[in-house]
Amino acid sequence: MRKEDITRNTRLAFRVNRYHTWPTTHGQTVGEHTTQVMRLYVEIFGLPRSEVWLHILWHDVGEIQTGDIPYPVKRNNPTLHAEMDRLEQEARDSMGSRVYLPPLEEHERVRFKFCDLLDCAEHGQYEARLGNEYMAVIADQRNGLAAILRQMSSEDRVRATDYCMEKRILLHGVQMEKVA
Repeated sequence: MRKEDITRNTRLAFRVNRYHTWPTTHGQTVGEHTTQVMRLYVEIFGLPRSEVWLHILWHDVGEIQTGDIPYPVKRNNPTLHAEMDRLEQEARDSMGSRVYLPPLEEHERVRFKFCDLLDCAEHGQYEARLGNEYMAVIADQRNGLAAILRQMSSEDRVRATDYCMEKRILLHGVQMEKVA
């Protein structure tokens, strides 16, 4: 078996472990994360067009070659973040034409980023409820979620905020009263 048989295998890409540097009771794979992002998008914003599905489906498969760099590292190092994005794109490209990350319209990109980070918050919240105090830090994505909310249309902001209120996910600097 050659290295490329593994690093270009889209099936195996969905088995890459997330949070590998953090103590967890239940790990999460790229495949589980992808499914949760899809679920969140539909629950909050409704069924998306096919390009959004493809974007969500393939957004992390490049991590089979790069690994899953912890979010705080990328957030605190913009240069590294840009380089990791480039390397993940290069990895997706090496997997062949079947891995296509289509461009999104701006409102779709913002929705996707919200759902991507919201899955992090929900997974951390789940772990914390199981008694893993370490994951409370992962569950607390208030600042990041609030920053993305500010980029949304008012209608999308209401939908996203209502979902977070219902699931008891805190949002920093966001009015937490149900909007009628």
